[in-house]
Amino acid sequence: MTHDAGERCANCRTLLLGEWCHACGQRRVEPDARRLRVLLGESLAALTDLDGRFWRSVGALMFKPGRLSRQWLEGHRQPWMPPMALFLLASLLYFIAPGLSDFELPFVDHVTGDLRVQLVQQPERLTPEARARLAAASGQKHSPWTAAWVERKVADRDASARSRNPDAHYTV
Repeated sequence: MTHDAGERCANCRTLLLGEWCHACGQRRVEPDARRLRVLLGESLAALTDLDGRFWRSVGALMFKPGRLSRQWLEGHRQPWMPPMALFLLASLLYFIAPGLSDFELPFVDHVTGDLRVQLVQQPERLTPEARARLAAASGQKHSPWTAAWVERKVADRDASARSRNPDAHYTV
């Protein structure tokens, strides 16, 4: 492919002498660089070589939202991991992470107060101390909101069930 004699590197603005910038190491940005085939190839290469660009890119995504996208679109690509590679890595971690951690909390851990006591399999077997300890447990940060939401849902469904059949009763 032929290139302009005075073409400059999109990253550092140095005059390009070939396919790669001799100053910063960034490859010349080609018009077809945004094709899926090229992006997937770059992603595979980036995923198998986790150098400093990975950590720099993750840090920019977390602490300076928009910077990575802006820099990438302006042609400053050498310091950053390709966006498709970051997306594929995030997707992979999303699907692997539940197996590595305890993301599957039982529902009883998501609520607080008396609702928590009602969810115990045999609440009649609880001692008064165990009942008080369960009712006082704070659960997760969202537990007060979740408990109120569940109580409203149960009350609504109970009212609906009783409107159809006065003997019906809907509980947790």
